[in-house]
Amino acid sequence: MAGPKVLEILQLFTVDAPRWRVDRIAARMRVSTSTAYRCVADLVRVGFLQPVSGGAYVLGPAFTEFDLRMRMSDPLLRAAGPHMRRLHAMLGPQTTTVLARYYRDCVMFAHIERGRDAPSSHGRGQQISLFSRAAMSRAVLFALPDRVLRGLYQAHASEIDVAGLGSDQREFRAHIKALRERGWTFAKSIVVAGRIGIGAPVVCDGIVRGSMGVSLPEPIADSEIERIGLIVMKQANRVGAELSKDAPDVPRLLGRRPRMAAEQVGTTLQ
Repeated sequence: MAGPKVLEILQLFTVDAPRWRVDRIAARMRVSTSTAYRCVADLVRVGFLQPVSGGAYVLGPAFTEFDLRMRMSDPLLRAAGPHMRRLHAMLGPQTTTVLARYYRDCVMFAHIERGRDAPSSHGRGQQISLFSRAAMSRAVLFALPDRVLRGLYQAHASEIDVAGLGSDQREFRAHIKALRERGWTFAKSIVVAGRIGIGAPVVCDGIVRGSMGVSLPEPIADSEIERIGLIVMKQANRVGAELSKDAPDVPRLLGRRPRMAAEQVGTTLQ
């Protein structure tokens, strides 16, 4: 089976559908059962799949190994780690610090350092909608360039409306403008009740790489939210600056022309 088909098989294994039998794989991929068996056997041999009861397969231990390699080499995590720890030191032991990356029109958690008494909720690799009310999502959304936002609105107008971001494009522009002017965002946590999330975008050479933020227990005064928002924004900006030093070729490798962050974040939708 061709390489792209192998990748498509691995994409079948999701949080909602973690177990697959070969016959179901063959039906979904529209290939013969014998072809699917050969492909699955190859994936088992290299550790990407492993058999379980009932003739099914799940993702294999190779992903754990690759995750370790990624944690050690990921430029975003390497740049953000010291600043996440700095936020925790500045804001106290109950502070949970969060790093997320922009991924496939979603926001995916890349690293979480939980504060004291903070319950486990989302973990590394879990995703939330880009249009979620969560601060980590809004921080990525308002930093995206206007051309991307126009395309997102055309494709997700109803979802944007439900999320309270505007019932038409004019209202959507107004929401984005207000968020951009502040430079950071906050919201009640959608993951853990009784906590406030505060986030800011991480932008490197004009490309939104993700967001960084904190989760704090309620109650918290408006003036304190304002103070912490500015701190989070400052640390997120520093992460973006360090990413620029660490990966100068990233815009070229992604096929994008480097632009200044101010050009990307500070413009107004037309």
